[in-house]
Amino acid sequence: MNKLLIVDDNFYDREGLMGLPEWTHLNFSEIHSAKDGEEGLAKALEIEPLLVLADISMPGMDGLTMAKKILEKKPDTKFIFISCFDDSQIIRESLQLNVFGYILKPINIEELMQAVKKVLNVADIENSRHEELHKLQSQIKEQLPFVQEQFIRDLIRCNLSEADYKRLSQFNMELIRYYALAIIRLDDRDETTGVMDRAMINFKANQIREHFKENVAEGIRAYPIVQNNGDVVVLLYLDTFDDIVAAEDFCFRYLSEFKETAGRKIEVGISICFSGISDKYEDMYELHTRAEHALNVNIYRRSNVIILADKIKDFNIFLECDFDELRSELKNLFETRDLTKCETLVDKYYGHINAVNETVIKEFTLTFISIIQILLFEMNLNMKDIFNDGGLIWEKLSKFNSIFDIRQWIYNILRSIVEYCSQSVGDRDAALVQRIKAIIIEQYREIDNVNQISEQVHVSSVHANKIFKKCVGCTIFDYLTKIKIDKAKELLTQSDYKIYEIAEYLGYKSKTYFTSLFREYTGKTPKEYRMLKEQQ
Repeated sequence: MNKLLIVDDNFYDREGLMGLPEWTHLNFSEIHSAKDGEEGLAKALEIEPLLVLADISMPGMDGLTMAKKILEKKPDTKFIFISCFDDSQIIRESLQLNVFGYILKPINIEELMQAVKKVLNVADIENSRHEELHKLQSQIKEQLPFVQEQFIRDLIRCNLSEADYKRLSQFNMELIRYYALAIIRLDDRDETTGVMDRAMINFKANQIREHFKENVAEGIRAYPIVQNNGDVVVLLYLDTFDDIVAAEDFCFRYLSEFKETAGRKIEVGISICFSGISDKYEDMYELHTRAEHALNVNIYRRSNVIILADKIKDFNIFLECDFDELRSELKNLFETRDLTKCETLVDKYYGHINAVNETVIKEFTLTFISIIQILLFEMNLNMKDIFNDGGLIWEKLSKFNSIFDIRQWIYNILRSIVEYCSQSVGDRDAALVQRIKAIIIEQYREIDNVNQISEQVHVSSVHANKIFKKCVGCTIFDYLTKIKIDKAKELLTQSDYKIYEIAEYLGYKSKTYFTSLFREYTGKTPKEYRMLKEQQ
């Protein structure tokens, strides 16, 4: 409903305009009046009318002056002017304002109402635009965390252009003073249930991320994301610190306190690596790489600690190694399952190390094993799947005194993994298929797409479908549909449920779709199938 303000120093004109029945028909719920410009200005600012119908010539503040002052505070207000004078100068001035008509006295009601309708049409358009803008802003707000997360992933990979850096301010991610990067790694043993599997690691990592969001300290902005290996990377903006030493001290105390509170709440040990402070986005890739390396070096020494990345020496100084290339070669080895490549790979990385310090080679081997663990994690495996106790891996490494023993040990690990992947792939696929079937049989009423199943077995829907079709001969969705159709047959012959009730029971929102699907699988509609069974 709309508000109208009539401003006229002539009592009879003012009262006559207020009494027009057309206002009700045009959805004006409130009709207000003022006897001069001063009173009109005060009322307009108070009631915020959609339309002000004002006389141009009034004693004291005239209509034009009043309109200008109203528009300074309420720029959306619309105006229609009335006057006894056909003054071209006044008309030109009024056109510079938000004016939709200039009506001469005596007032032609039809002409006035045409101008009022023009105001209402424009107001409707503006309201629609405001609603669309509000909806768009709401959608942007909902998507903001996902956009911020993608920016962080691109930042730590150094994938942003200069133009992208400038866009960060749109998402509250602009760099004001300093920033720091921290990586939070869950210890591989749960305090209550023992060794954690991949699903539990992801679950705990997401708990860590949410705990970080809920416990942001004053004066900083924190953006945590979960990486594929279960690490939580946190980008900390330190807006209020002018001194880098004070910023570093704050971060260390803040992360230490967070480690204790989060560890108690989530019931898991965590190690945090603090990368250091910078005021340039271009340093982020190096800070992230340094922090990851520091965590990897620290794994077999101790856990549940705060690590300062700049205190961990970079052993690439001693061993020239492209770890991206190593990762690619190991991945290829596990995928091809070629045993002959095990010795070749070991010779490449351990064939020149006779003169290298034992500590350095252990650190190199630590990273070697860490890369293997990450690859196994991506393959939905872990060390415990292949060896009796994955934890013994690190114990053995710490006890080796001979570089040649380490070299043979690495060869044995690679050979064991390749043999395991070759010999047990069928069994793993069969187990996955059985889990998928069990989920479908138990939850077929609630499931309507493959993603709902693949999420529960912690593999991608594409991979799950590929394995399922290879073992069963049909897709997961076809199997789900078959289970539902079989249940529909049972209900059609053993119950009095109506067809639409059966469709709803099976999770189909449309009776028409259910009927079409049933006919496709059985050659008959549900009604025909029921009648046929009743006749038998």
